[in-house]
This record gives sequence, structure tokens and C-alpha cells, in this order.
Amino acid sequence: MVTMLSRPRSDNRIISRRRTEVSIEVRRGHMELDGYVGDHIEAEFEFVANEVAPGHIEVPAKSRWASVFKRCDKENIFIHAFINGKKWTGRVDRCRKKKVGKKKTVIAELVSDYVWFESIMAWSAPFMPLWFQLPKKDVKMMSTDTMIRSYLTSNVFRLQANLHKFPIGFFNNPMKNWWSVEQWMQPCVVLPGNPLFDTTRWNTLLARMTPMDQLFKEVLKDERLVLTAEAWVPGRDPQPSEAITLTKPCIVFDIKNERGVVGRTGTILDGLFNTIIDTIDPFIGAVVGAFTADSEKYSLAKFFGTDPKDPWVVFREDDDDDIEESEVIINAPQAHTAIVGGQAPDWLNKGIEMLVNAGIQGLLSSIGIGFLGDLISGELSDIVLAFQSATDERRREMFGIFGLPEAFETSGTTAFTADSSQALRKLLEETRPYRTYTATIIDGKPFTPFVHFDVGQPVGWEDDDEIHVDYVTRIVVTDSRKSFAKVAITVGDEEGQKNAMEKAMGRIGGVKQALDFWMMSDD
Repeated sequence: MVTMLSRPRSDNRIISRRRTEVSIEVRRGHMELDGYVGDHIEAEFEFVANEVAPGHIEVPAKSRWASVFKRCDKENIFIHAFINGKKWTGRVDRCRKKKVGKKKTVIAELVSDYVWFESIMAWSAPFMPLWFQLPKKDVKMMSTDTMIRSYLTSNVFRLQANLHKFPIGFFNNPMKNWWSVEQWMQPCVVLPGNPLFDTTRWNTLLARMTPMDQLFKEVLKDERLVLTAEAWVPGRDPQPSEAITLTKPCIVFDIKNERGVVGRTGTILDGLFNTIIDTIDPFIGAVVGAFTADSEKYSLAKFFGTDPKDPWVVFREDDDDDIEESEVIINAPQAHTAIVGGQAPDWLNKGIEMLVNAGIQGLLSSIGIGFLGDLISGELSDIVLAFQSATDERRREMFGIFGLPEAFETSGTTAFTADSSQALRKLLEETRPYRTYTATIIDGKPFTPFVHFDVGQPVGWEDDDEIHVDYVTRIVVTDSRKSFAKVAITVGDEEGQKNAMEKAMGRIGGVKQALDFWMMSDD
């Protein structure tokens, strides 16, 4: 998305320049502190929204931490890094011993605690035994934030209350390792939300033995929510919520809403209202937009005040002293017309087949060659209404007769269905012209990561007197002995943001699946 912003050159939110501070803890067992890493050759930590963030620490082979990291196949080795007050928490996933000439080092490859979402399945019936999963799918339709917390809470409880297993250590010491309420708060805790004041848009999800990260991936992206998993240690970290009190080390699951939408009431009604507006806007906007060109005046989201606010963090071209390296990737359009399909609707194929059987085959039978009717019947399938197309007329007009014309989605979808309409919009979005921005900023200038901006939040960048706005998808902090910490950011997604029509079709499709399931017509 592109918008023109005007921001003063100075802002009272910009603090004095500060160097990025990196502190690295090593914890073992039940997250007991083992010490601080200070002799690393290089340490790198990535902060990325809604996926497992990698990292690594390289130490000399003679470092005391080398032998600790090499025990990752025998015990849990936790790494907690603090960068400008922001926590990165995870564990050693793999350890490599490296030798180059006479130089020997040990590299601990890390994964963030988001890996927990890969390791927890969303059962169709969390409170039922695995051999009897009724209902067949866990279907929810509600505000997105509340829905995600609900899935997490039920399945975390299933695991930590040991509903279908004996507690760990039960057979060694049954009296000590008995079922207890204390088990419910370790190792993971889902922070409670307030469904009444959940202003996120409504969505629908269907779970059947689905990893949590896959289950939530699309709705998190569409709703601009950031799902987090961070280690919490008593005595070191403040209580994460006023609603509960934690007493033991654990992994805290929470959701941050970075969409920045302005609401009217601050309640669940905002989410429901925004869902309706954002669902019908693409259909009406497509018609209105044909007459209003690039004007946003008649956008329903603008009219009802449900658009996100503009960001105040903007990276400008003339900030040469602040940006060490930057790159804007400008992608040309790949087509102005999308084509999908390959299969006609079943009702149409069956109708044609009935006509063939009643007419052509009867005629052929009268002359003794009725068997040819079956051959002709098969050849007439997937001929009428088997393909569907959509054209971005603005794109076609802009790039003229030499613009690349067509792209075909090869998955073989059935034309003229909700799925094909969604595939068309997705293909048009994938072939559109778009921009992404990456930059390596000078430490502490002009904005401090995790102080002025964070992953998942919108920022702007200047390019030829235009301010382009998108969301921060990745922040990489690299600390080494040779230089000050370096910060690299990525703004925008190379896959491109889904357009409004595809999001609307996704919501409608999800509701349809839920209704099909509830009405016992699920496949």
C-alpha cells in the first residue's frame, strides 16, 4: 500500500542515540540460570512475526559454553537474549563443531520458543481420548483473538493436565508425581483475554489434528495479529497479566493486535461490524472504484473509520548517516488477466451427460452404434464453463498493449465456484506490481528497534518523494566482537499481502465450511 505522509523532522518520541545492548543468558533444567555468554565470536537473533525465529551463537572451542551447547542431545539448553529490553527466548536446536585451519569453534543453532506452536496439535476433540475423537472437527466461528486463545487453552490443558497420560515421573515416584492443579501452569500458559472487548474481526477455523502454527497462519496474517511465545522467569520478569499470577518458570502465549484499526465502541461489536464492512467492501468497492479511479474517498473502510492509522516511523532517503545499506525491490506485473479452472461444475457435466444419454445415444442406438454414445459423453465433459477469467482493467490500461497478458493457475479447480473466485483474486495479487524494502540501519539511528518499532508493526519508507507503508516482517540483530551490533529490517512480504477480495472470499469460504459441518453435510 502507498500513502503520502507528512511528519516533522523532529519528534518528541525519538530518544537520544543509544547503542544496542545485547545480554545472553544460558539456562538449563527447569530454566535455572547457568550463566551469561560473554566470550562469543558472533551472536545473531532474528525477530519474525508468526513463525519460528532462528538464531545462532558461535563460541571458541575452549569456551565453557561449548561443552554446554554440545549437550543439547541430552538436556534442554535454553537461551534468553535481551536486546534493548526486548526478550528473545528459545533453545539450542542443533550444535556444530567447526574447524577451519587451526581455528576451532562451536556453533549453537537456535530456535525461538514459537517452536511450541509447531509441537502442539489441535485435536478435533481435546477432552476425548485419541481413539475416540468426536466431533470429527473442532469448528469455531468467533472473534479471531478469542478463537485462537480458545484453541490454545483447550489443547494446552489437555497436555498439561495429563488427561490421557500418566504424569512424567509417575512410575518412579507415584506419590510425588501425581495429578495436580499445579501441573496445569507448566510448561505453557495462555494469557486470558476478554471476549467482550475483543475488537478483532470474526473468522472461522476447522481443526483436526492440525499443528497450531499451521492452523493460525492465515488468520494471523490477514488480521495483522502477532502470536508470541516467550519464556517467563520468576524474580526476573514482571507478571505478564493482571488476570493471573505466575510463580514458576513457563512459556507464556499471548496475542498482540498490530492492525491499528479505529473502533467505535471498543467491544466485540467493533470486530463483528468490521468483519461485515470488510467482507462487502471488495464487492461494492470493485464497482465504485471503476468510476472513482484511485480515489479512496468512497472506500467503505475509510467512510466508517475502520482503516489502520498511518505509522509515524518513516525511513527517509536523505537519512544517509542513519542507513548503512538499503534496498527497494520493485516488481513488474506478470499479467493483467488471471485464468483458473479446467473442470466444469458437476451439475453442468451431469446435465450434459443426461442430454447425451437421452438424445445422441438414443439416435446412435437406432442405427446399431449406441456404444459410441459413451465415448462422446466423456468427451463433452469439462467443455462448457470449464474455465474462468478475471482482468485487472486498471493494470491493463496502465501498461497498455505491451503489458504481459495472461497467467493460468494450474491446480485444476472447478470454475465458477467460490474456490475459483478466490483463486482468481489470489493469482491477480501474485502477478501484480509491488514493492518491498530491506535496510541495515546504523546502530541507534534514526530509530531504535523494539523501542520505536517492532515486528508486525507498520512503518514507512521514502522512495522518490512517495511514502510506501507496509508491516515489519523481520528484524535481525547481529552482535560480534569486531563491531557494534547491526540491525537489519525487512518491511513487506515477498509473497505480497492478500487483497481485500481474497480475504473476503476466505471469510465466506470458512463460514460455508463451518455451516456445512454443523449441518452434517461435511465431506
